[in-house]
Amino acid sequence: MKFVGIGWLCIALCGCASGAFKVASPDWASGSYRTQRAANVATAIDVQLDTQRQLLLLERGYFTHTMVSNIGYFDVLIDRDELEKRIIAGGLVESVGSINDRMGLYRAARYHQSFLWLRWAARETPKRRYQQLTLTDPLTATDLFVCETPINSLTGVRDEVNAYALFNALIDYIASNSLTFRQ
Repeated sequence: MKFVGIGWLCIALCGCASGAFKVASPDWASGSYRTQRAANVATAIDVQLDTQRQLLLLERGYFTHTMVSNIGYFDVLIDRDELEKRIIAGGLVESVGSINDRMGLYRAARYHQSFLWLRWAARETPKRRYQQLTLTDPLTATDLFVCETPINSLTGVRDEVNAYALFNALIDYIASNSLTFRQ
């Protein structure tokens, strides 16, 4: 009987922390995603983003694509598969090669089209784990923007606690480095 109770407890806890992230739209009044948390901004290099907004390479599929699309800043959002198709269609395979590392992304940005790269990462310290959202310029291999939120050891990464706060920090970064955002 004790094992049944422990089993139900595990299912209840796992059920609360599992499942797909919920796609949301920023609140029209505030321009931000609804969350009670704020992300810590580790890096925010001042750049003119308006000259680099034409193409954004994304990681992690539908949730990230839709959340960034809902921000309404970048012109075209693509994943690695789409970038590979464009490189092949442009006859640039010999010039670019693989895009599975920073060198390949550099060559893709140089020979195909300049773009920014938005990706998820994790950072660990001896006492804590953090979920990070990083915006990189592949032409310089510079992380222009890095923000992070602590990961709760019981519930893991959650949309309203972690992801929305990270996207809000990205919105603030875009607003600070763009003359055309939400104009």
